[in-house]
Amino acid sequence: MWPFLLCEKIISRDYRIEVMAEPRSQKARPIKFVLKNEKRTLSEHTLIIRPEEFSLNNPSRLTVTQTLDGAWADSFGPGIPKIILNGHTGWRGNDNIDGAAIFEELKKTIFDRWHEARAGYIFLNRDPNLIELIYSDFLNEYSAVVVPNHFHLKRHRTKPLLMSYNIDMEVMNPLGKPVKKKKKEPVGEAIAQPLNRFEKAQEVLSSIIEKIDKFIEELKDFFSPVTDFLADVAEFANDAIAFVNEVIDDVTGVIGSVLSPILAVVSTVQSVISTGFQLMAKVGRFTNRITNTVSGLASAFNTVACTLRNGFGLESFFPDFESLFGSSTCSSTGGGRAISEFNISNPMSQIFDGGRGEKSKAPSVTIDNDASSSIEYFQMDPLTNTDIETGIMGQMANVRNGVVFSKAA
Repeated sequence: MWPFLLCEKIISRDYRIEVMAEPRSQKARPIKFVLKNEKRTLSEHTLIIRPEEFSLNNPSRLTVTQTLDGAWADSFGPGIPKIILNGHTGWRGNDNIDGAAIFEELKKTIFDRWHEARAGYIFLNRDPNLIELIYSDFLNEYSAVVVPNHFHLKRHRTKPLLMSYNIDMEVMNPLGKPVKKKKKEPVGEAIAQPLNRFEKAQEVLSSIIEKIDKFIEELKDFFSPVTDFLADVAEFANDAIAFVNEVIDDVTGVIGSVLSPILAVVSTVQSVISTGFQLMAKVGRFTNRITNTVSGLASAFNTVACTLRNGFGLESFFPDFESLFGSSTCSSTGGGRAISEFNISNPMSQIFDGGRGEKSKAPSVTIDNDASSSIEYFQMDPLTNTDIETGIMGQMANVRNGVVFSKAA
């Protein structure tokens, strides 16, 4: 039976009195929205005037199929609840603002600021899901983390002073319900949140540097000229990884025109070294332990090459040549541009080094002719190459000695 039909029975010695239970008061049962991040409350709004209509829809994730023998259902549990509020903010307001201003504050809290806060977290390369909008309804005894699907403004000529709203929200997680811990899937996270690839890629590079160091120590324990040479090449490749990790440490989001070629070259070098180690493992003159170590290094360098190629956002920028207009003899006459500041000087060095008139201090990579030829030599499928035993170590040495990385001064 419903609560208002229940009776409280008081039994005395001579008679019995039946008293109907009073309904609970709704005065101290507010409805409010709270916008917060992982640390603090960003904004909140209380609906002084209760919504005229509250709707909570709890769907099921199921599909009913009709067959000749009857019907059957594929059920996958409850679906995503949906909340719809209809109401208005009144016209009188309070001592400070009127109903229209209260409506604007409501919209800012649950719609504008929610989108702005999430966009700010995305710009800072942070998880936007840390921004939460909480719907707290003590009147209907329901609270949940929600996302604003639609926010409708409705006005009518019969009520010209009222700004009515229709708020459509999807429930992400009802408060009080335990949240299931999701298994970490780096690939899935990278696809769902592309900006996190940058941070994940740096974590991969840091972990691989340590892994390669262990492989190098294993090679040095064999005390042979070949393994010592491979250890030296592996140290060179590992230093290149550390160089890249240090260069991009202060970069967020997008790699610019200065760093893009460096990452491309280092990625190519890692791919080349990986191919070289695969070829050396294919020779078959090593013990199983050495072969496993060499193959492990080849796999690690290939992972680095793929990480540098896919893990960072690369964007090409073109230099600004705006200041060159007007530098020719006739361009400043006949309605052209004004005389350029570079009219009597060579502008190229000043444009490409930031206007200092000196050599650029940015990090750089240089490759000599021998290293370039050896890089082309390694652009092959290691499983189909027959020239394994002759010149492979010499080609790797050319790459080792001909590629030089220079840090920013």
